[in-house]
This record gives sequence, structure tokens and C-alpha cells, in this order.
Amino acid sequence: LPWYLLAALLLAKSGRRVLMHGPLSGPGRIGLRESLTSLGIVPAASMAEAEAELARINFAFLALEGFSPGLTRLLALRGVLGLRSPINTVGRLLNPANAAAGVDGVFHPAYVDLHLHAAAGLGRSALVVLKGGGGEAEWTGAKALAARELRAGVYSDTAWNPLPGAGKSALDDAAGLLAFWRGEREDPAAHAALIGTAALAIHAMDATEPVAALDAARRLWAERGT
Repeated sequence: LPWYLLAALLLAKSGRRVLMHGPLSGPGRIGLRESLTSLGIVPAASMAEAEAELARINFAFLALEGFSPGLTRLLALRGVLGLRSPINTVGRLLNPANAAAGVDGVFHPAYVDLHLHAAAGLGRSALVVLKGGGGEAEWTGAKALAARELRAGVYSDTAWNPLPGAGKSALDDAAGLLAFWRGEREDPAAHAALIGTAALAIHAMDATEPVAALDAARRLWAERGT
């Protein structure tokens, strides 16, 4: 399940404007589409629609199928090749809203530095890059993380310790994700992934140290309302 989606919504509820983009179909995407639907979020088909959602709820999911049909067709080559291509990494480098800060995931550790340097060449300023499950911008908290980052042209590493309760979630469908978001279900693994990922974003935006960023994320979760 896309716990990173709930991390983004948590930041949006706190007043941050968060834009997420990606395909709605393909391997690993069924959970995302169903989760968006369960949360009442309609994916934006254009930047104009995304801007309207950002103004309304501080969050938008920009569907690649509408935003860049050509890139969507190239990504579909995975079904022909049987594995990811460099296009998957290229797509993650997009910054359609010219966001001041971001968190990007890559699916292979060897791509982290390449991704970061390519981002610098594209003019991105504050960016945290990690090897996420399936390449997503999500940290489950199960293992220590050495996040690579770019900030004002300077590259650095930040160490994040494993989080209590992290691991495999017992929730496995969109209904469970929604129940967790509403506070109707508890799940330590989901909580760790949500808090850890939100903390990475807080760190990217404010250069907050890991412990303080994690505390800030936990505070947002405790005060979020439903």
C-alpha cells in the first residue's frame, strides 16, 4: 500500500503544498489507484487541474497519462522488455510544479548519485534521494537509511536510524489504508512508514535534523484530525 501517499496528505493538512506525479497503471500501481479513490482524491489530468487541487486541499496527484502521454507510452515498454528501463528514472526527475524541495525514490542503489547529479543539472535545489521499495519515495523505517541529498549545489549524506514497529504492514487493501488514516485501525508498520517518509519531506523542505524531523512528523500525525 502507498503509505507515502498518506505522508503527503499529512503534510498537506499541515499547510504544505504537495504535488505528486506518476502513472496510474502498470506494475505496483493498483494499490495507488484504489487508495486515491478510497481517499476521495481525483487524479489531475493536467497542470491546470493540479493547480486547482493544490489551491483547494494543498495536495494533488498529477496523472502521467494526462500530463505526458509520450512518457507514459515509453514507460509501458517495461511490459515488452520485462524490466524497468532508464525511462523510469527519467520520469522521477520531473518537477512539473517547480517545487522548491522534493523527495525522490530510485529502485537501485547505484542510481542514487546519478539521479542526484542529473537533478542538479536540471536546476533542482533541495532534494533528498533514497532507494525505496519499488523505487517509490518511501522509507519504511525497517532499516537504517543513508539519504543522499542536494542542497544549494552541495551534496551530503544524512543518517536515519531504524524506527520502532517498522516492517511489513498487516493492512493490505485500500479499505485498510483509509481506516488507518481515519484512526479506526492501528498498524505499527504503517505508522513507521508514514512518519519516516513525512520526516524525510520535512527534512528536505526545512533542513531539519532527522530526530527533530521525526518528532515534527509524529506531532503532525497526533494533531491531524480526521
